[in-house]
Amino acid sequence: MRALLLAVLALAACTPPADDGTSADPEADTGPYAVADAVADAEADAGFDLGDLPDAGPEPPWIPRHGPWVGEHPFRPAVPGVYSRLAPVPGVRLVAAIDETGLVVLDVDAGPIGRLDLGGPLYDLAVSPDGQTAYVGGADLWVVDLGDPRRPTSAGALRTVAGATHVARTPSGATLLVASGRELVVADLDDPHHPAQIGTLPIPDLGVQALALTEDLAFVGSQTASWILDLDEAVVVAELPHRAEAIALSRDGSTAWLSTGGSVRAWDVRTPAAPRFLSESLAGWVTRTIALTPDGRRLLVAAEEGLEVLSVTDPVAPTRQARFEVGSFFRDVAVLDDGRALVAARLDVFPLDLSAPGAPPAAHTRVDDLYMVSSVALGPDGRTAYVGGNGIAAVDAADPAGPRILSRDDSAGEVHGLTLRQQTLYAASYESLLLLDVRAPAAPALVETIPLADYPRPLTALVTADGRRAYVATEGGGGIDTFDLSTPPVRRGHHYSRHVEDVALSADEQTVFIADSYEGGLVAVDVRDPDAPVFQGRLAIAMHAIALSPDGTLLAAVGAEDLLLVDVRDPASPELLGRHPLTPRVFGQGDVAFTPDGSAVQVALGPAGLVTFDVRDPSAPWAVAVWDLPGEGERVVTTADASLVAGRAGLARLATVAPPVLTRDGPPEAGVQALTLRWTDRDPAHPEQLAWQGPGDVTVVAVDQDAATARLAWRLPGEAATLRVAVGNHHGYDVARISAE
Repeated sequence: MRALLLAVLALAACTPPADDGTSADPEADTGPYAVADAVADAEADAGFDLGDLPDAGPEPPWIPRHGPWVGEHPFRPAVPGVYSRLAPVPGVRLVAAIDETGLVVLDVDAGPIGRLDLGGPLYDLAVSPDGQTAYVGGADLWVVDLGDPRRPTSAGALRTVAGATHVARTPSGATLLVASGRELVVADLDDPHHPAQIGTLPIPDLGVQALALTEDLAFVGSQTASWILDLDEAVVVAELPHRAEAIALSRDGSTAWLSTGGSVRAWDVRTPAAPRFLSESLAGWVTRTIALTPDGRRLLVAAEEGLEVLSVTDPVAPTRQARFEVGSFFRDVAVLDDGRALVAARLDVFPLDLSAPGAPPAAHTRVDDLYMVSSVALGPDGRTAYVGGNGIAAVDAADPAGPRILSRDDSAGEVHGLTLRQQTLYAASYESLLLLDVRAPAAPALVETIPLADYPRPLTALVTADGRRAYVATEGGGGIDTFDLSTPPVRRGHHYSRHVEDVALSADEQTVFIADSYEGGLVAVDVRDPDAPVFQGRLAIAMHAIALSPDGTLLAAVGAEDLLLVDVRDPASPELLGRHPLTPRVFGQGDVAFTPDGSAVQVALGPAGLVTFDVRDPSAPWAVAVWDLPGEGERVVTTADASLVAGRAGLARLATVAPPVLTRDGPPEAGVQALTLRWTDRDPAHPEQLAWQGPGDVTVVAVDQDAATARLAWRLPGEAATLRVAVGNHHGYDVARISAE
């Protein structure tokens, strides 16, 4: 039977976000969550890690997602900056890291536990094999005692002429190599706290970019080439004809892996003077940091804003096993002895579970052959999706096994926006508006091309139901232009807007809503007179993406930090009804779409996943489900049984899951309410976890894993309160709630 992992979440007091049309205090809507020690021990025994929860808004708990992500820790540096280097501490669940000015000790399960200020700036670090000493490169080489990881202390320094930009040790820990200016300093570590310089090695190029050691050899990468140096003889024994931004060596020293900036190359170095090229992987990708797992069977590669996992049991023919979306600002990766890894990216450190990487399951599939997807529209048959990006593709999006490309036409060039009206698809392409007949859904046929030479980057085109008028939104500065779609098309009026992010057309087609990130926030424009659009009203909150409910009365928006819900029944006076913080904050990315019945919205948060918000009460939206994504979610459309999410990685289909149900088992007894939770298992092959949020104490009484039910006991808080219970597995989680009687 599958193990059910239980996590108890305690919510700290939170300050509600502002609702006066101004941005909320970014620190005012966050609160810490704690994981019980007993649960953490049980997870460790089960080989599954939940870890600490990141800061989140007041509801619901932001449960870490799994496969690929284990979770997201709030490992932000103690001072402004980022963790630029990570190094595992052997034998324990600790990682040493450096930020701009100090060394930090990270507990993989508890976050930062110790710090030593070294004054900065700092560039690199290495940890001794016994985990007792760290060597930190900066203005000099700093030696740090890690005997008490909660209180790292300074133990000495090795003075350098030009600073210590790269640091590496031999596997035994007997020798340290420090890159300083135009030379490599060789230091003896007989006394680990007092490195003694015993010589120098010349650097054949202007500077070092990568450094790795065996007991006898140094592998040095620069911007132009790479070299193998003999440590004893202090000479170059071989040159590799390409640059290296990072180098990883197999445990036996027989294979060297080099990240060249444009691929990963493997070299047989058993004969150092005559290295033999073995293979090249990820050719054409932007590659940076690389690291081998402790067993030497997998190579982790920072590539194209993600982490690629390569099986390298056969270095002649490496194969891709998995990809973890990390996003931009990738810094470093450290692999622990237990198979987990920490990734430093943006301002956080993310833990990953590398135990069983693999392809996403069927309900979580994507079309890999579509790249740089920028827009999606659902066809009139309800199952065909039209995807715009580098051309236009028709995709069968209703197949539970995953989206299938039916046809594609790359001649349309760069397509920014798609709108479907009846049997015609309108595509805002570079310098033109394309009209395509989709009566044969799998084979859209071009009907007409409307030149837009004066509008070089149309964002999208809003088209009236009768297909006779279009409102073309220009990306960036420009605004909205009105066109009569007669023969030939005639340009009518224009409304200036400083920076258009997104647009929506009201149900009565009399108002165009503009999301303007620079000027005015949400702007309503009266377009009843096509020759003279008139400003109607404004809500001064920055917005990036907007969508109207099916009845046209409610507008949902992705703001800088929140989901916003706006009453637009009176366009002259839009009114903010409710908001919910988005975690992590999106700052200019993401998309939003209503479900067909208008009861919920789907919010795509880039690499953070897809979140479903219940908006039946617009004054109090709450997140009811979260999905992991196989790539960044930038555009989303919904059907009755699925959500289609598009981004750089292609198109993903996420099947709708029936929401969990939380019911009472009779009246409370002695202040305790008996509850039963029933849920739909998204994937029987992966375990679920329970988490809850709310006042009072919750106890798990029993779990029927096969029936996907659990019985809980809630000790009531003695006041009006709401309990939220989340159940999640490999792909995300769903939330049910119940109020105290």
